[in-house]
Amino acid sequence: MEVQSRGAESGSGGCSRLRFSDGSEVAIGAGAVLRVAALRARGVELELGRGSVRLDVANRPGSLWRLRAGDHWLVGNGASFDVEFDPDLQSLDLDLERGSLFLGGPATRAEVGAGDHLSVRPGREPVSLESSRRIARCSPGDAEPERENQ
Repeated sequence: MEVQSRGAESGSGGCSRLRFSDGSEVAIGAGAVLRVAALRARGVELELGRGSVRLDVANRPGSLWRLRAGDHWLVGNGASFDVEFDPDLQSLDLDLERGSLFLGGPATRAEVGAGDHLSVRPGREPVSLESSRRIARCSPGDAEPERENQ
């Protein structure tokens, strides 16, 4: 399943929302493209084609969520974070509000903790960590429901 946020006409600043049966939510920013690659009993695999998303992943024992954006991937459980991906530059920005995540990619391996901002810019310093800033243009509570998943 692929979800593309339709822009301003979808309400709440152009955001769409996915809710999952484990209590996790994903807000998809205006113009972003997100695909649900796999639904599993203990987690979800998402692919961000472009744009920004906000994920609030429930903390469930044994659960594992994965988000792929180009050559980069994030793995975690019980985390709230914003991700922005530019496929033309293969750049990724991550703001982690709660929990921890592991980031992997062709030349990148990093563990990210709550309050961290991470930028990946191929061809430059592979990874930079800074103090947090918000990326997402919407949050799950503000978005219009797009799909309900089991």
